[in-house]
Amino acid sequence: MFSRTDIVNNALAHVSEHRITDHAESSPSAVKARTVWPLARLEALSAYEWGFASKIVKLDRSNTTPVAEWQYAYDKPGDFVRIVAVSDCSQFDRDNVFYHWADRDGRIETDAAAIYLHYVYDHDTVGKWPVHFVDYMAVTLAQRINPSITTSQSTGEALASMKMRMLTTMRARDAQQQPRRRPPRGNWIRALRSGGMTTRS
Repeated sequence: MFSRTDIVNNALAHVSEHRITDHAESSPSAVKARTVWPLARLEALSAYEWGFASKIVKLDRSNTTPVAEWQYAYDKPGDFVRIVAVSDCSQFDRDNVFYHWADRDGRIETDAAAIYLHYVYDHDTVGKWPVHFVDYMAVTLAQRINPSITTSQSTGEALASMKMRMLTTMRARDAQQQPRRRPPRGNWIRALRSGGMTTRS
């Protein structure tokens, strides 16, 4: 299990800064990390549909109705970070995705009488973060700390490149924790099983 201090020290290592003893201490490095931590966390969480930081809720209908296009508006949860999916039923049918909605002014607008939201939330319990996200968070934090420590353009570019490579890898790791989806059947397979295909003799 990793702590916030561990993540800050990993971030400082990326920008060649000395380690700290505690993230709450008064050293310049700790103060810099503490200042950008909330934004870095939200940036890292919003980068992908992280399975460990997602949940499904039934949304409450807003007291304010949409001005045009849709009949109802639903308020997003207070810990909302990123939409994964929206559905008009709790099953979230992946073969029949619900598209009749819009994200406007912090609300979900739609004609559906009930709405369920699958979303990434502001997961701030560091001890429950998986290793792959801890690594990504450290690089994200380092990228935000870097301008206050060094003016080196190469360091900033290296961090950006590292972050992109890591995100690709982390997405693959996170996806492995999710149930495997069966691909849709092709026309040829459907026709064959229904007896609609004929073969030449």
